[in-house]
Amino acid sequence: MYDEGKREIKISPALAEKIKVSWTPKLNSKQLIQGLLPDVKVPTSVKDECCCLLTFSDERVSLASSFVVRPLADEPKHIKCKIKGPNIIKMGEKLQDEIEIMITDQHGNQIQSLTSSCMNALKISGNGLDKSELKTFWQQSTQTISVKGIKFEPGPPEFKELHIAWHDLSEYLKLSLTAGRPAKLGLLDWIEPDQAISVINGKELPKALAIQLYDEWNNLSDEPNVKIKLVKDNNIKIVPSNMLYQTNVTGTASFGVLSIHAPKGKYTLHFEASYNGNVLKSPVIKINVWPDPEKPVDLNVKYNENAIFTAGNTFPDFLVNVISEDGNNIKNINPGRICMKIKETENDENVSNRKQCVQQIDRQTFYICVQI
Repeated sequence: MYDEGKREIKISPALAEKIKVSWTPKLNSKQLIQGLLPDVKVPTSVKDECCCLLTFSDERVSLASSFVVRPLADEPKHIKCKIKGPNIIKMGEKLQDEIEIMITDQHGNQIQSLTSSCMNALKISGNGLDKSELKTFWQQSTQTISVKGIKFEPGPPEFKELHIAWHDLSEYLKLSLTAGRPAKLGLLDWIEPDQAISVINGKELPKALAIQLYDEWNNLSDEPNVKIKLVKDNNIKIVPSNMLYQTNVTGTASFGVLSIHAPKGKYTLHFEASYNGNVLKSPVIKINVWPDPEKPVDLNVKYNENAIFTAGNTFPDFLVNVISEDGNNIKNINPGRICMKIKETENDENVSNRKQCVQQIDRQTFYICVQI
């Protein structure tokens, strides 16, 4: 304290009682007499400034003085790493966004006194880490280190730990290594592609067809909305006829159970998709189509073609055989499904039709006997 002549005034116990400070309600008179103010608790964040006010007041005069406490960062204590985006890396590709590295004190305040030479103490490692494109940059404006080109060697999709160390400080980042971009198509839960499948004309395949996207390392790809089409021989008909489907969120397109309609013969099916200008193909499905032994395609009728019929007499027996697609007689056919139509004409007028139903069936020859 000073008087008007700027001479220092010795603080007495009486004067000390009239001194107040803004940062604490309790004052130690003995310290004030010695010219010492109470301790100021410095904020832990460098962003928080502390304004301290000191006042003296009596019946004659009021005095005030103030000062500001600006915290400074402590010694380096922690390393903070932040990914500026998703933590997902596709197989065979680099992490899309950079990693920002910051050195802080024990309270999380950034150390502002570093230079580019601090990068010499930086070490980056990880299981399966590919360092061929790894690069580090010093950002003077933000006093941080940027890391780009993080990439891992191909393998099964899994979580990877990236170890970042600076001197004796270190931190781990967890990254998700996912399947790469679609590179081929596969058949889910299907019979061995090399084995030909036998199917009867008009019947269904033994299993539903589900197509899965794979990357070039045979990992399941979950790329959605990829259009997959069925490619077939021209003389084969597929039911249902929809031959274009899109993959779902798991990278799968289900075509369901298909029925095959084609003449007897050997055929092939496969699936194709277009992705990033590349044509992806599935393994070829080999199909052997056989005629349907239960499908009637023709009738074989036998009777005495030399017989002479007299009006009012009975016709001889007609032996009828139902022929299937495979050219053989159909066994166990229902006789009630076969009828014989007789057309009577009289001078090409008064035409009438009459049906005669089957009388019996020969179980050994599978001929149907019609008597009239």
